[in-house]
Amino acid sequence: MDSNRHLGLNILLVDDHDLNRFMVQTILEKWDCTIISANNGLHAIEQWLANPHSDLILMDMRMPVMDGKKSSEFIRNRLGANIPIIAITSDTIQYKNYNDDYITDFISKPFSQGELYEKSIQAMNDRKPDLPESCMDLSELYKQGNNDNAFICKMIDLFLEDTPKKINMLQEHLASENEE
Repeated sequence: MDSNRHLGLNILLVDDHDLNRFMVQTILEKWDCTIISANNGLHAIEQWLANPHSDLILMDMRMPVMDGKKSSEFIRNRLGANIPIIAITSDTIQYKNYNDDYITDFISKPFSQGELYEKSIQAMNDRKPDLPESCMDLSELYKQGNNDNAFICKMIDLFLEDTPKKINMLQEHLASENEE
């Protein structure tokens, strides 16, 4: 292992096998990363909600309860997370042929430490800029919803559904110079 490597990232590591999580976590900790782990896709969503400031998600694709594809899509589309998600899978061909916006890159099992490092660096370099934190502060919503994740998800869904309509309405009024 190259001891000169440094990532210093907060990583959500998702894999249903203890051995895989242990191996990847050991590597990442030597690169000064902080790891939050989950053992299935649903647990990954719970961990993301509890730790929304992670820098990167390493997501196994085949897991019980909820697979990596569904949980990645949920994190990306339903929660609106702008975080790189690297799929780690033994079935890379199946996932590479699936065109989606929620998987940043793929690593095929077994993989080398060099590949993990390079893909992690590349994902962080390609990351789209985040919105300012003040736009994403959900603390008041969590207080209102008594930290109920189902409530939070529903409120966000309703907001995302309603907001484009309101923006269109505002744009139409601005175009017609209707100040009301």
